[in-house]
Amino acid sequence: MAVMIAVCALYLAAAAAFFHLALIRGGANKMGRRSPDDKFWGGHYDEISAGVSWFYAQKPEQVEILSHDGLRLCGYFLPAENARATLILMHGYRSAELFDFSCIYEHLHNLGFNLLVPWQRAHGKSEGKLICFGVKERIDCSRWAEYISERLGKKLPIILEGMSMGATTVLMAAGLDLPENVAGIVADCGFTTPYEVIEHTMRRWHIPPHPYLDLMLPAAMAFGIDLKMSTADALRRCRLPVLLIHGDRDDIVPPEMSRRNRDACAGECRLLEVHGAGHAFSYIVATDECNAALDAFFKKILKTESVGND
Repeated sequence: MAVMIAVCALYLAAAAAFFHLALIRGGANKMGRRSPDDKFWGGHYDEISAGVSWFYAQKPEQVEILSHDGLRLCGYFLPAENARATLILMHGYRSAELFDFSCIYEHLHNLGFNLLVPWQRAHGKSEGKLICFGVKERIDCSRWAEYISERLGKKLPIILEGMSMGATTVLMAAGLDLPENVAGIVADCGFTTPYEVIEHTMRRWHIPPHPYLDLMLPAAMAFGIDLKMSTADALRRCRLPVLLIHGDRDDIVPPEMSRRNRDACAGECRLLEVHGAGHAFSYIVATDECNAALDAFFKKILKTESVGND
């Protein structure tokens, strides 16, 4: 009996440790301080950093909203002259400082898009202690869309775009009652469910997921985080056009997850698989190919989508 109690205590302690590692904010504010020679950036640190510097040099406005559960959420808003639409860019899990979209800010802005770049909850300047893997962030994304719609009017289209966990955020948001001028969704290397991506990560780290992950489920649910919430369920209710992007060498979020998201889409959906790209590196590896796909997607939805009236 004593041995069984000790084993159970060990499992619970390990599950609590994994919960803390995966969901608690921790050092999220300190992300983005990697040195230029860090192999994580694959030799692209200089161009990524230059993109962030360009964005700050435009002197974006700091903006904030209140989440549905009372958190102050912060971000940056960079308007474009005679804007065609507003892009809401949702970053990934424990993302570095504005790095996720750094290499595309200038291109998107030059295309005539306002750029809204929020800090997801429990990241950067936004409040929150728990990272929710898109479950609560999807509602935050919807609130940012409501903020833009109220600020700029319902005639100006909104496009939701996300990377990694941010991609899952916008895909899960697709199942919500979004403002009528949300015209489309772009999701780069998003996962299907928090449960599946955590399970994949643990296997990649040679850690047996079970029973630890199963013990995490009720703990997360106690905080309102359903780790089995699915992008597929949201996409089956979504009638918006969707562009999916995924590198075929992604070992953090398997490309198969974007294929499953594509298959779940009730509306028009295209999946661009980028040859040779690892996680979140599709744009850097195949800039022209990604630009062409994005530009064609934007042109199509902004030409054909009805966006309502003030």
